[in-house]
Amino acid sequence: MKRLLLLCLLFLPLLNQAQHRLGLHFMPWTYQSTLTNPAIAQPARFQLTVPIPIPTTGIDLYHSGIKITDLVEDPQADILTITPGAAIDAMPDESFLRGRSEVLLLASAFHLGKWQFGLHLSNHTEFMFGYHRDLFTLISDGVGAHRGDELQLAPNLGISNYNQYAASASRSIGEKWRIGARVKLLGGVFHASTLPEHQSLTFAPSGENEDIHVGIDYAIRASTGLELGVEDWSQIGDQGINFQPEGLTGLNNPGIALDLGLQFEPIKNLVISASVVDLGQIKWQRLAQSYYFTGDYTFEGLPGFNEDGINLSDPTWKNPAEAWASALDTLNGSFSYAQESSPFTTSLPTRGYLTAQYRLFKILSVGAAWTGELYRETPTHAVSAWTGLHLGKWLTLGANYTYDQRYQDMLGVHGRLNLGPMQFYASAGNILPLIDPYSTQSVSLILGSNYTFGRKKEKK
Repeated sequence: MKRLLLLCLLFLPLLNQAQHRLGLHFMPWTYQSTLTNPAIAQPARFQLTVPIPIPTTGIDLYHSGIKITDLVEDPQADILTITPGAAIDAMPDESFLRGRSEVLLLASAFHLGKWQFGLHLSNHTEFMFGYHRDLFTLISDGVGAHRGDELQLAPNLGISNYNQYAASASRSIGEKWRIGARVKLLGGVFHASTLPEHQSLTFAPSGENEDIHVGIDYAIRASTGLELGVEDWSQIGDQGINFQPEGLTGLNNPGIALDLGLQFEPIKNLVISASVVDLGQIKWQRLAQSYYFTGDYTFEGLPGFNEDGINLSDPTWKNPAEAWASALDTLNGSFSYAQESSPFTTSLPTRGYLTAQYRLFKILSVGAAWTGELYRETPTHAVSAWTGLHLGKWLTLGANYTYDQRYQDMLGVHGRLNLGPMQFYASAGNILPLIDPYSTQSVSLILGSNYTFGRKKEKK
């Protein structure tokens, strides 16, 4: 039971910026490597990805807040001692729970002369939930401990699910250069997010009396490509959902994105790659609604209450129903709600890769990488060192150490196994949770399979 509790604590607050993709980048014998750079050439003349026997699935999870070691005094003790106070003290002012998943449903890559073409269909989910430390200190310490403070309680939300219908092309230019591009048609399935310019919920107890001031300027927008059988989100509660699955694959919320990549081989066995992926937007227009909540209110305490208890001689208690009705009218008049039906656009998380790979010996390669991401107007970056073993044409193994500005150290591993035309691969962006599960804040994993035909001899 103790281990089950610790596992729940571990995986409840866990994301990173798709570090499993970095492992795929250094495995150019898989179609999935081209997802980081469309210029990467496939040695097989034809490659096919289908959900049999293993569907290609990747997941990234990351939590920037507390770790198990912050919440549990000794995770390996026979009796667990929970220390919420120490955990709150260890929290940053604002924490994020990030998640990302991708499922490659169908894919193929094939050669026509000097050209390589690729096609794929995939589904993607991006999730982010941000929260403030002030919320937990208020619950832990109570209102009295924060007299004179202004606490920020507004959560930050962003979730999107969308499909990609992609086509790519690449070719060599001369002996040293190779370029590639991919165009993606996007179909938005679901989206909900807060607006950064309307993301405030303040709670301010007065330092001189019992007054509490509450201010709100908060907005949420949402859309879905699914056919729900209603004209507006507000009707769902009254009419229920008459779900029609057409929106799962349609383009009710259309978008377009672009991947660009190049490779340069200045000397033999040294390949320098640069790419930017997911340059694009989705226009959310199906059941697109924005909801705005604004207002200010100062709560001056309950009528007839004071530090000595209830004052029954207070006029309020002669007609309490009327007094409470008046208070509620004042409260309702202090806050406003507005709803707007209009399309809106969101940008995809754009990622960049700059890598160098050098084959030292027939069985050994080394490399380095810089990766960056721009998500919800926030840039992040990481640097990595990589090494790989080429054990014949059947097996490839690799490992990379990554330093990320958000969660610092990660150790990733990846591998590819060929069994005839069947190719299996896996990439874990961070295996440190297996070594020190109680201090982990990120998990990254992808696995899948391909069918390859007409394999070319690998470059030595």
